[in-house]
Amino acid sequence: MNKELRSRVLPIAKKVREWTEAKAFRADYNPDTLCGWCAIAAAQLFRELTREKVPAEIHYVSGHCFVVVEDHIVDVTATQFDEFTNEKILIRHIKELAEHWYYQTEKVFIKPIELRDHQLKEKWPRKQIAYTR
Repeated sequence: MNKELRSRVLPIAKKVREWTEAKAFRADYNPDTLCGWCAIAAAQLFRELTREKVPAEIHYVSGHCFVVVEDHIVDVTATQFDEFTNEKILIRHIKELAEHWYYQTEKVFIKPIELRDHQLKEKWPRKQIAYTR
């Protein structure tokens, strides 16, 4: 990801991380790890990025969701994984993270509604279902 794009993505990701932390706290989840909030955060990050004309996709692997911009993973809930507990905003090239099961994409969604429909089909817990607006 070039510097210009990163400089556009990072503040949006920070804003979404803060938004997600606040929502998680109010819902009595751990706002530090954000475990259980990946789909909600990924859908919100996708919306915010596309609103700012940054092309993005929502990626899914069994039990985890994240966003990809160009060939970089952008994950505001990576703190739920031991390796990334201190990285509130993870932005790294896909190849750098290929060894981690939770970044080995199984499905790609181009709209939050597609993610939500998939979660419902897979019977995800209601509290973890992505918002569509």
